[in-house]
Amino acid sequence: MEADDRLSLAQEATQFGIWDWFVTTGGAICSEQYLRIYGLPASEAVMSAAEWLSHVHPEDRDHAQAYHQDLLKGKGQGELEFRIIRG
Repeated sequence: MEADDRLSLAQEATQFGIWDWFVTTGGAICSEQYLRIYGLPASEAVMSAAEWLSHVHPEDRDHAQAYHQDLLKGKGQGELEFRIIRG
């Protein structure tokens, strides 16, 4: 439990959130800080790929979706930078 508390404090201090993505279902389990960044209630711990994409800025969606698809095909690597629309 102490490790979870430390991780939570570190996320709050750095303004970073984390998520675990499940490729088979397309969903992700998100940390409370991750959800706060998106302006979503902490009670919504699971986010689908479609919901995530709906929060990506319209001008960045095509690029983000292509990057996401490349990851699924085993082609992508690195990082992706995009703007979000808070909920």
